[in-house]
Amino acid sequence: MSEEQSSSKKTKTQAEADKAEKEKNVKGSDVKEEKKSDKEEKTDKKDDKKHTEKKDNKGLDLDESKDDVVTLISQEKKNFRVSRKAAIQSQLVRTALEDDKDAKEVSLVHIAAPIVEKVIQYMNYHIDNEPRKIESPLKSTIMRELVDQFDAKFVDDIDLDTLMKLLLAANYMDVKTLTQLICAKIASMMKGKTADQIRKTFNIRGEFTPEELEEIRKDFKELLVE
Repeated sequence: MSEEQSSSKKTKTQAEADKAEKEKNVKGSDVKEEKKSDKEEKTDKKDDKKHTEKKDNKGLDLDESKDDVVTLISQEKKNFRVSRKAAIQSQLVRTALEDDKDAKEVSLVHIAAPIVEKVIQYMNYHIDNEPRKIESPLKSTIMRELVDQFDAKFVDDIDLDTLMKLLLAANYMDVKTLTQLICAKIASMMKGKTADQIRKTFNIRGEFTPEELEEIRKDFKELLVE
């Protein structure tokens, strides 16, 4: 073999070796990029999971924590400590806490301390006890036949003046199930009675005008229909 042929063969062999090395480097680079991409994808998924958990935990802080405490402040500036989960049965309180994540106190400037205490008593019980749905029209005037024992006793054991103040408080605080319970109690006291009997039951002086009677029946229409 001539020197020229030998040199040509060597050059060709070197070129093939260089090409193979280049392909190897490209392939290695692709593998590295693929591994890097996989690693980045795993990191992204991990970050997404952390973000989701963090978001979920925010919801837990508001809706599910029994240990977190909120202070409700009555008209007389008396403080009542209550679990957040109980307190947010009041839409008024829930909205206040959602608007200010750092809030620990909610002022109830229109509600006297004894009434705030009664509302809290109701909300504490219903943390783990869903209120029984009140059917309408009422099938009975006996509350224990309409709701559970606690709720029946809750409205049966208070005087009329307290019942009315409690209705105003439940409406102001927007505790819907408590409002419904008290309305059912009032309706049970009116059911089947004449205007005179209703006036006597609720200590109302003077005669009802036709407009007032119509207004009463309209307010409790669903509960009073026979």
